[in-house]
Amino acid sequence: MNAKELCVSNDSKKIYPFLKEVYNLKFDEEPNYNKLSFILVKELMQMNISPSKDFDWIKPMPSPSNQLSHLLSDEQRPSTPEFNEMKN
Repeated sequence: MNAKELCVSNDSKKIYPFLKEVYNLKFDEEPNYNKLSFILVKELMQMNISPSKDFDWIKPMPSPSNQLSHLLSDEQRPSTPEFNEMKN
């Protein structure tokens, strides 16, 4: 399958230049990351989307106790020092 075959819908056609560039790389060829980034940013700008570097994987994760403690009633919550330390 090639880039053209993958980009059949109107939305997917927007990334055709990017995929074409990637598919044309040789196995041992170093990608031109600046060019690939430019292609994607250019398409985002044409869609009136401002690219940002606010990625969800760089945001701090809430502690497990904060995620789960609301699911437990007061009686179910452990009163161990370890659990109390996790809450803080």
